[in-house]
Amino acid sequence: MANIKLIDVKKSYVEGQTTIENLNLEINDGEFVVLLGPTGSGKSAILRLIAGLDTIDEGSLYIGDTLSNELMPKDRNLAMVFQNQQLLPANVYENIAFGLKLRKLSYEEINIKVREIARILDIENILQRKPKTLTALERQRVTLARALVRDPNVCLFDDVLASLDDTLTKRVRSELIKLQYRLGSTFIYATRDQIDAMTMASRLIVLNNGKIEQDGTPKDIYLNPKTVFVASYIGSPNIALFSANLVKTDSGASLEMLGKTFELPTSVVSKIKEVKDLELTVGIRPEDMKIVETDGDITATVDSVDNYGAYKVATLKLDQKTLNDFSVIISAETELEANKEVQVKFNFEKMHLFERESEETIFS
Repeated sequence: MANIKLIDVKKSYVEGQTTIENLNLEINDGEFVVLLGPTGSGKSAILRLIAGLDTIDEGSLYIGDTLSNELMPKDRNLAMVFQNQQLLPANVYENIAFGLKLRKLSYEEINIKVREIARILDIENILQRKPKTLTALERQRVTLARALVRDPNVCLFDDVLASLDDTLTKRVRSELIKLQYRLGSTFIYATRDQIDAMTMASRLIVLNNGKIEQDGTPKDIYLNPKTVFVASYIGSPNIALFSANLVKTDSGASLEMLGKTFELPTSVVSKIKEVKDLELTVGIRPEDMKIVETDGDITATVDSVDNYGAYKVATLKLDQKTLNDFSVIISAETELEANKEVQVKFNFEKMHLFERESEETIFS
């Protein structure tokens, strides 16, 4: 095993356009780290730099205690699995054994390693079959076996679930979690899918434009987003965003929002780094609002209602100018009609407050 450390790493793929800039990141032995971000955020670039498939322009990469900038990929003892990795036309056994043969291991060593990883991944009964006869799940397992049979220090995965259907995605996702736990290896997985990220990661790193927006556990990042980007990217349905002003008062602070003034609870005010007049972006998650019969904080109009069986999601519109329409999660039994006016109650304790210009949280 080996930890990975990137220090002040910079990488440009197009002249004048920096993909990764001053990246500092340390990944410890045995972590399941997920790099999450949209296309172009730099997550796949980071994997390729760690694997040695691309060179680092500036900065340092350490694998364990070894400065690895100039190490050839074959000398890094890393495995990388791509989204659409092709298998050889030979049988499954030969596919798994291919990398071991290149390392000139003996037949006995190869046979022991192939059969052990096949047992772990439950593909012992298909070792003599050709890839074209395999199901999508079997092919995915063979791809994993071929990467893991070499006992790599670190396993890198580049959005390997993206091409699978929902049922297969859930199964392979579960298998990866169990496999990482069983092997105790360091897994680094890059994806743009927040469900994959939140489900698999023991540690989540949210990327945007080649920079780390937030680094922490999935739970902490969801409950305490540091930026508007993180709050918006993680969570389904999306967080509601409203323009507002924070006003310092004798008793604490109030929020001027949607044409109204709301006194903030003491528990919220106590979290603010510095209470002063500020222009804000306020974020409220769908589960932190509810539709009520009376005494709502605002009135909105129902645009549509989507039924998910156990619950429904109502999309609402406001007359006032907002940054986006917003959604509220309601019970499956609640009946709402489009174009109907409803009252919405906010849970101010769960609001997220961001300074408008910097888009960073004002909470300590």
